[in-house]
Amino acid sequence: MKSTNKKILKKSLFFFLIFLLFFGFTSFVFAQNGNGDARPLELEYPDFAPSIISAPTTVETAIYEYVVYIYYFVIIASGLFGFFSLIYAGFLYMISTGNPHLLEDAKDKIMATLFGILILLGAVLLLRQLSPQFIVMEETHLLPGIPELPGGVWLCNGPMMSRFQDLYTISRQTFPNRVRSYFEAETEIAKEGHLSSLESLSDEAKENYADILKNCYLVETGGNVDSRFRGVANLATHSYIVPTHTRDGRTLIHGAIYFSELNQEGNIFLRFGTDNSVEQTDFGASMNATQSIMPFIWEMWPNPDWEAIVYSQVNQNAGFDPNHQDVDEAPAQGQLPWSPRSLYITPASDYIVILSTGRGDDYFYFESHVFTRTTDNLLDYPRITKEDCDVLWFFRCTREPLAQFAVLINGKIY
Repeated sequence: MKSTNKKILKKSLFFFLIFLLFFGFTSFVFAQNGNGDARPLELEYPDFAPSIISAPTTVETAIYEYVVYIYYFVIIASGLFGFFSLIYAGFLYMISTGNPHLLEDAKDKIMATLFGILILLGAVLLLRQLSPQFIVMEETHLLPGIPELPGGVWLCNGPMMSRFQDLYTISRQTFPNRVRSYFEAETEIAKEGHLSSLESLSDEAKENYADILKNCYLVETGGNVDSRFRGVANLATHSYIVPTHTRDGRTLIHGAIYFSELNQEGNIFLRFGTDNSVEQTDFGASMNATQSIMPFIWEMWPNPDWEAIVYSQVNQNAGFDPNHQDVDEAPAQGQLPWSPRSLYITPASDYIVILSTGRGDDYFYFESHVFTRTTDNLLDYPRITKEDCDVLWFFRCTREPLAQFAVLINGKIY
C-alpha cells in the first residue's frame, strides 16, 4: 500500500512540474507597442497542433483561448505520455524473462497506462456528450436583457396602447426571434449585427416599460381602484388585459368586471382578454372611468357538472313554483323571462353570475350585482330590486325584483 501511494505521489509531482515549467514562466503584459499593434507575448508557446488550435501569440489573446489551448495541450501531452509509457512497459516485459519481479512491474505499468488512457478518452467523450461548448469554446457576448410585461389586468390614467403593444411584441416575439438568429449566425459580422439590434430592442423595451409603470399599475386583486387614479381629473380611464404565458406552455386568459362606483357597485363593464395579444378597454361615454374592479381568470370550457340557475321565487322556489331558468341557456343577450328572486350556483365551482337591471352596448350593464355563490333571497340586494309601497294598505312596503339580464362567466376571481 505504501509503495502504491509513493507511485501516485511521484506521478502527481511529475505532472505538477510539467505545469510549472510550461506556464510558470509566462509573463502576461497587457500593453501595446509603439505602432498601436498588440504586443507579442514574452513567452513563445509551442504550436503543437496548428490544425486543431492556434498557440497564443499576443497579449490580446482572450482567456477562453488559453483555456482551450491548455485543454488540447493536456490531451495531446497525456496521449504522448501514455504512448511512450506503453513502449517502455513493453520493453520491460520483453526483457523480464526469468525475473518475476520485473515481469509483474511491467504488467502493472501496462495496465495502469491503459487505464489512464481509458479515463482520458472517457472524459473527452463525456464532455462531448454533455455539450460541445465544453471543449470547443468560443468568445460570447453578454446579451442585453429586456423587461417582460407581466400578464393580467392593467389600469391606466390615459391611453397607453402603443406602449403595451410594442413591449408585448418585443418581449414575446421580436426579441426571442432575434436571439435565436444571433446564435444561429455563422459569421462574426452577422453576430455583431444581431447584437446591435438586440441592444436597440432592449433600450426600446425598457423605455416602454418605464412609461407604463409611470402611468399604470397591475391589478393584483379585486377592490377599489388605486387612490392615485381616483382624483377629480385623474381617473382610471383605460385598461389593458395581457395574457399570461406560463413556463409549462399554458396561456392564462384574463378578464375583468369594471364598476362605475366604489366597492364594486353601480353600472358595470365586462371585458375578456385574448390568448395572443393585448386587449384594450375604452370605457367611453357609457361609463367614462372605473372606480372599482373585479379581475378573473377566464376558462373557456366549464365543468359540465356545474350549474347556475335562477328561480322566480325565494329559496329556489321552495318546491312550490316550477319556474326556473338555466343561466347559460338564457335567450339572446341573456334576457330573462322574469325577474328572479333566488339563485343557485354549484358549490366549489368557478362560476360568476351577473344579474343586471338593463343592458347597453358592448358588454355594458346598468345597475348590477355580481354573485359567486348560491343566494336564497335576491330581494336583499337594493341594486337589482325596488321598494313598492301600497297606499291602500297603510303604506305597507315590499321589495320587488328588477333584474332582467343574466350573464354567466366561467372564471376564477383573484
